Amino acid sequence: MSHYLKFVLPALLVFLVALVSLFPLRMAMVMGKPAAFGYQRVEGTVWNGMFHYPRIGRQEARSLAVSLSPGGLLTGKAVTDFRLTGEDVSGTGTLTLSPGGHVQLSDSGIDIDLDRQAGFLRFRGNIYFSVDRLDLTDKGCDVIEGRFRTDLMKPLVSMGLWGDPENTGNLTCDKGRLIVTISDGQGEEQRQVSFALDPLQMRLDTDISIRTGRQDVRETLTRAGFRKRNNSWVWHHQERVGS
Repeated sequence: MSHYLKFVLPALLVFLVALVSLFPLRMAMVMGKPAAFGYQRVEGTVWNGMFHYPRIGRQEARSLAVSLSPGGLLTGKAVTDFRLTGEDVSGTGTLTLSPGGHVQLSDSGIDIDLDRQAGFLRFRGNIYFSVDRLDLTDKGCDVIEGRFRTDLMKPLVSMGLWGDPENTGNLTCDKGRLIVTISDGQGEEQRQVSFALDPLQMRLDTDISIRTGRQDVRETLTRAGFRKRNNSWVWHHQERVGS
């Protein structure tokens, strides 16, 4: 019997590995697709597959290539390298799914083109995220190590309210939200723009606060829809990402 198993077990193992390696990605999505995730077409296997026109809500990209790492399965985790391409968003990195719903993004670079209107001020440009590590739990953003780079401040530069059109800074987590904060000036000429993303609700809050002693700028901001709060002119907008 042991002599029989000596030959049968390796053959069975080879068969199972071959079966899993050929398992269609389409079938895997039928068995367990996240509710907010959609796509037009999928091809390939779980080890090397491609989603065509993937979307979260209504936010669509052109393609998402995924490659599952066999080594991760030995530790009970699903480790997937990905490459996302699209007109407004692109990126590469590694996504790790662990038991209990823990999600980790690592060694990733995400490039996003944004277009946000604040009154008649139009913030239109690019923001690049370099993420060494991002941990998501059932409470949202837990830990993040990374930086951002953006040129979204050009409208304020043209008004003489901002110094450098290209800005960089650290990414932070606060109460489950991923925070991007950009600041310029000080004292009576202090400006701040922040983006706060709630990854669980897929909600994005945009806040702009401008403190200035120039009366002509105050009048311009008032006409643009900014409201006075203490000694600052502020603007707030909330939206569902992909809705």
